Amino acid sequence: MPDQCIQCKSEDITAEPGETEGNVAWFDVSCNKCGTKWREHYKLTRVERDGTEEVHMNIVIKEIQSHRNGVSGNHFFSVFFTFNEDGQIHDLIGIVMPGAGNCFIVSKDYPEKCWRGDHFEPDLKEAVSQWTSKMWNHPIEKARKDIA
Repeated sequence: MPDQCIQCKSEDITAEPGETEGNVAWFDVSCNKCGTKWREHYKLTRVERDGTEEVHMNIVIKEIQSHRNGVSGNHFFSVFFTFNEDGQIHDLIGIVMPGAGNCFIVSKDYPEKCWRGDHFEPDLKEAVSQWTSKMWNHPIEKARKDIA
């Protein structure tokens, strides 16, 4: 929640009850001192449970693997994750490739069920980004880069 005016920094502000849509919430705020009005947006991006398990919205990342399509083919990632849909847990596999709109989702248990990759793409690409940052900064990977 906002705690001061974005213009005059006064703490004498009023925030209207917020609205939400999916993982985004927003509040209309006004300053009682200078009259400035603005809208603040908040997006839920990560929740930590017991300090060990990262939950991205309703997604729990289980494993990420790096692949190449053939010897010199395009690079992509497979992301094994669970998705909590209204209390029902789904084991899913995401295929994540560079560029917008290149995220494909398949159910391990129900391959005939369709999932919209664009709904999962931001969270899966963020998970892949964090994973590659950790993996490619690992001493073994640094040594491989030095050799190449």
